[in-house]
Amino acid sequence: MLTVHATLLPNGQVQLPPGLAKARPVPVLVTILEPVNDAAQTPEPGHVALGASPEAVSARGSIANLMALLASPPFQALPKADPQELEARIQALRNDWNDD
Repeated sequence: MLTVHATLLPNGQVQLPPGLAKARPVPVLVTILEPVNDAAQTPEPGHVALGASPEAVSARGSIANLMALLASPPFQALPKADPQELEARIQALRNDWNDD
């Protein structure tokens, strides 16, 4: 795995340093470091928050949208984790680090 500095061009292409050119396609992960104003774009299917209204979709990334999601019936209906079970899982994961 390698992390490099790249530039997202206005046409949507990612410009990488020239020394990274490969003879074949290589899978990459891209992290956008600056906020992108998506309000004018139509969201892709599957990328809309549970219970989001059209108004909330146009305000993606806002505190109001987050609060609406947290208060929405679909979100409220999601199963809740048992705090004791969660703590036991965390402890088990921590103990795994100590195994040599």
